[in-house]
Amino acid sequence: MSVTIDLVSRSGERVVTVRDTHDLVDRALMQARSRSRVLKLVEPYDDLILEHTQLDDFLADWQVVKDLVSSDHDRRAWSEVRDFARRAQQDPDVRLRFVGD
Repeated sequence: MSVTIDLVSRSGERVVTVRDTHDLVDRALMQARSRSRVLKLVEPYDDLILEHTQLDDFLADWQVVKDLVSSDHDRRAWSEVRDFARRAQQDPDVRLRFVGD
């Protein structure tokens, strides 16, 4: 099961997307769910939108996920999600959205 991660505008329009085809997010949920503050809210079959006020905690959780990166694809996906979160953190008009299968 793969999760799609989007940056979306306040109106819900998709700004940019990364599809986690190698299940990095799913593996992260299995490994880090109990230790995370925000990442544990992501459900593989549901959608979640994170507001900029949640992104400090998300970025701390996401840093731990870096240990699960095992391929070039994972590295790119991890970096893109981190960059999306940083952008949403700085711009209150965009949000980070996780779209489950």
